[in-house]
Amino acid sequence: MQQPREEHWNAAIQIVRYLKRSPGQGILLKSTSDFQLHGWCDSEWAIRNFEENQI
Repeated sequence: MQQPREEHWNAAIQIVRYLKRSPGQGILLKSTSDFQLHGWCDSEWAIRNFEENQI
């Protein structure tokens, strides 16, 4: 998403809360669905944060 808004964040939080409350349930998607879930992370963030906080 190029410009996520607060409503997108709220929807994501609701999904995470649902999964935490119901670990045996999960999310079911139809096999014919063309839904694609993409995730990104800054893999260097933890390294930079660790290096900046060292004494």
